[in-house]
Amino acid sequence: MKHREIIILNGEIQSGKSSALMLWCNAHNASGFITPTLEGRKELYDIQSKQYFPYQLSETAEGAISVGKYYLDANSFRRAEEIYEQSNQSSWFVMDEIGKLELAEKGHAKLFRHILSTWQNNILIVVRNSLLEEVTKHFQLSNFRVIHNKDLSDLM
Repeated sequence: MKHREIIILNGEIQSGKSSALMLWCNAHNASGFITPTLEGRKELYDIQSKQYFPYQLSETAEGAISVGKYYLDANSFRRAEEIYEQSNQSSWFVMDEIGKLELAEKGHAKLFRHILSTWQNNILIVVRNSLLEEVTKHFQLSNFRVIHNKDLSDLM
């Protein structure tokens, strides 16, 4: 059995992690989801189907979950689970991002734990600088490599 890699794409908030990841995914055998900002609003992008889904909502929207300055669509977390279920065992599964919600065992936490225990191939997650140590401890990650936007092109 080949060795699975866990890669953490790390950087500051608004440093272009999602944008760099979008470009990288276009050139690699990847599935999963990215949350790029389009027209000032975060969207959930399904890498495999190349479709966008609502992710960031207005404060008053029904089903909005508050996370810092953002309000996220509760349905998007179920959509992320569907994306995983429909993934084709590509070389990489990408999750953007593991953050404050997941540290509170909400958001994508359950899905991330499931992926860690079931996905056979490589995993690439996005974690902002300020949460890196906390995320690796919380999810008991021991075999991982931290990279930055400029290092993405070196990943096969």
